[in-house]
Amino acid sequence: MTTKLEVDRQKLYDTDYLRSIETTVEKLRGRDYSNIDWENLIAEIEGILTFCRRFGPDEMIQW
Repeated sequence: MTTKLEVDRQKLYDTDYLRSIETTVEKLRGRDYSNIDWENLIAEIEGILTFCRRFGPDEMIQW
């Protein structure tokens, strides 16, 4: 079952990517772990990992 909060998180991620990331960072810093968009945060971290594997960590510095 999907909750309204989960729908709102996904909607924010889909419509305002930058604000979604900023909100996630704020919640992490505030240790508000129950309101983190975990699914999209994990996807972002996996994307960074894929980039690093493909291009190497030196490219991350230039990125």
